[in-house]
Amino acid sequence: MIIINPGSNVSGGTLEQALINAQVWLDGLHRDGMKEVVIDPDPVYEEGRWSFTFRHTVTEKTALLETHGLTEEETHKLLFMPRVYWNGSSTADPSISDFLPSNWTYSITYHPPK
Repeated sequence: MIIINPGSNVSGGTLEQALINAQVWLDGLHRDGMKEVVIDPDPVYEEGRWSFTFRHTVTEKTALLETHGLTEEETHKLLFMPRVYWNGSSTADPSISDFLPSNWTYSITYHPPK
């Protein structure tokens, strides 16, 4: 038996829209407190997807976003929603741990109001 993931085949998207889609992810990272993350220039295109490298400016650790270049309207016209991959997973959500090298940790510190 062969199982085909119909949401993984994408065509017809544009780089301009892929950049917008990647910026939406970056804005979400910034809202979640990961303000030191930037998108490296020059995404790579392969098989209908653009790969964007997100880099933490302090740790220099990177994570990869693979996205289509379709608008939300265009995705709703498709039979199956095209998949977006964060670090190779279509179900992963970005986390600060994605940007921590193996010898780094993070801590949460309480700062009482003044």
